[in-house]
Amino acid sequence: MDSVFEMVKLITFMMFISSVGGQAWIAVLDVVGHFSQALEKFRPAPVQDKYSRIVVVIGLMVWYLNTNEVSFVFGDWE
Repeated sequence: MDSVFEMVKLITFMMFISSVGGQAWIAVLDVVGHFSQALEKFRPAPVQDKYSRIVVVIGLMVWYLNTNEVSFVFGDWE
């Protein structure tokens, strides 16, 4: 059962990292957009941006719960 929780944490962490990268890309496009419109075709769709932000929030919650050893979520199951 511990391996299942570790796998869920790993998948959540990978989604979190990719979503943070996506949000960084959107920020870069926002900054560059003031000077040039050439990269606008690479901007994600609004729905992708929304779900990316949701995954970032969920990833931050899982990271917080994991690092603070909250027993009811990721504590010892022995």
